[in-house]
Amino acid sequence: MPQPRSREVVTLIQEQLGELGIQVSLFAGDQAAQTKASTDQSTIQVYHSMVGRADFDVLKSQYFSKNRNTLLNLNPADGTVGDTELDSLLQAIASKPTTPERQAASEAAQAYLAENALILPLFEEPQVFGLTSRVRGFETESVGRPSFFSTWLAS
Repeated sequence: MPQPRSREVVTLIQEQLGELGIQVSLFAGDQAAQTKASTDQSTIQVYHSMVGRADFDVLKSQYFSKNRNTLLNLNPADGTVGDTELDSLLQAIASKPTTPERQAASEAAQAYLAENALILPLFEEPQVFGLTSRVRGFETESVGRPSFFSTWLAS
């Protein structure tokens, strides 16, 4: 449920995998129930998640064991980290002082996440806005969400 179209996405994946003979059971429930269930790997094995922010640190924010811990890399019972290499790669993103260094660290973390099948990037959600010729000052912020602060209608 992190996005308005999340249910449609996971339902389509369920249908497509079903054609291959792979059964996928969707976990119904509101956001609170899904969030709680996502912390139990015996209940939820694949979790649709995202963070919309235009910054290299978004990877660390989403996957680092002591941030959102989306990959359940931190064991809350004893505080151990399952994949210390992943945490090191993510920490490097936040530790580098220059944009080129942060970009390189981000690329390394993304490659590790993909090569180890820890994530499955499905799509980048497009944003489309229709405006009349009278709309002035319409802008979007860095990840495409509308900002109406300066928007007005010309007469």
